[in-house]
Amino acid sequence: MTKDGSRLHLSGPKRKLVAPLKKQEVTKFARRRQINRWSLLEEDTLRNAVQK
Repeated sequence: MTKDGSRLHLSGPKRKLVAPLKKQEVTKFARRRQINRWSLLEEDTLRNAVQK
């Protein structure tokens, strides 16, 4: 008995043909959210509330 006769043979991986993706034109850029900063009044109010 030979080595090759008793073993199963698996073929190598086959590449699948994939259709190329269509390029889409970007019409609008995604805008980032505006950063909301604390006003001076809000900061002072928060400081006073924490100190109490």
